[in-house]
Amino acid sequence: MEMADETTHACSSSQFFRPDVNEYLTSVFESAFPPALATNVIHTLTEYLRKPPPLTTLRVNILLYSREEAIGLLEKLLSEQYQEKQISTPPVMPHPILFDTVIIPNVGPRKCLLHTKKVIVDLHCGLAVMRGADVFAPGVMAAPKALQSGDLVSVFADMEGKCRRGLATNYEAQTLHVGNGIAVLGRIQLFGSKSTNRSVSAYHFLVILHFINST
Repeated sequence: MEMADETTHACSSSQFFRPDVNEYLTSVFESAFPPALATNVIHTLTEYLRKPPPLTTLRVNILLYSREEAIGLLEKLLSEQYQEKQISTPPVMPHPILFDTVIIPNVGPRKCLLHTKKVIVDLHCGLAVMRGADVFAPGVMAAPKALQSGDLVSVFADMEGKCRRGLATNYEAQTLHVGNGIAVLGRIQLFGSKSTNRSVSAYHFLVILHFINST
């Protein structure tokens, strides 16, 4: 298990929420609690919201599959994906109450060491990584000039949505560390000519090996 200081991916409520949302939440909680407690409540809320839920819940269309058949299909799919990454496959379990529902326990948050090379992805891509997804080319906003296929990288989500696609220098706005992985494509393949971009847009850019949070 890779370890990292918690501050490497921490963010305050003012950085997590849009300014208008943060202002509204602050006014609501400060009207209900003493100022110091209100700040604490907002911080706690931010910590919960920036992490995936403990369970992934799926409803089965029982007109097409029984719950047992759905569990078997999910177990096969997850086993193939996780064996490729050499990660333990999570269990798929029937919901204890709902007859047409299955649940998959999530694992996390984990702590990961930061690699020297850092990649910035858009927020939607970052959220997908936190649920166990790999990174695909359209979600990548910035990558180092020297990035090559096979490089170990740390992946950061752009929390402010200000990163320009193709950026090669350090990005100074707020980001959130969501995982580490291996680059499948180099920078030239990713941000090269338009024809190259079209050819790689549907392919993996990164295989994520270590997640901060994941299914």
